[in-house]
Amino acid sequence: MNMLASDPFVDPQVMAAFQVQAAGLDVLLGRADFVSLHCALTKRTYHLIGERELRLMQKHAILVNVSRGQLVDERALYRALREGWIAGAALDVTEEEPIAPDNPLLTLDNLVITPHSAAYSNLHPDSFWAATAQAIIALAHGRWPDSVVNRKDVVPAWPLS
Repeated sequence: MNMLASDPFVDPQVMAAFQVQAAGLDVLLGRADFVSLHCALTKRTYHLIGERELRLMQKHAILVNVSRGQLVDERALYRALREGWIAGAALDVTEEEPIAPDNPLLTLDNLVITPHSAAYSNLHPDSFWAATAQAIIALAHGRWPDSVVNRKDVVPAWPLS
């Protein structure tokens, strides 16, 4: 599998270290078979995926949103799925939660919607606390936690090595 990522806050060299190719969003949308959204909701990312972006995607592509519902313009997504601009979508989040029973997205056969459950699994409680403890220990020793990938854009409260 070839992985592409578009993230203005992560250095392309960091991505390359994880065998991920950096790409602009438009390039990623045009090349990817699966587009999975993993970003915060900000003024800049509100409706990050709208009609223009959906039309850039390949007809066989699948859009997956597991971040925030407002990243995707649901009216545009409905049209894209109904008119075949893309093959399908999977949403763990919707613009309005809980989703209204009369939302037209619920009528589509090429869309899967699940209740937003974030990272919950039977492994979550133990792994969550272990990762939290490891991050605290790293910070206490003046080191970056392993989970921080955008180090050039994060300003720590004290010097870290």
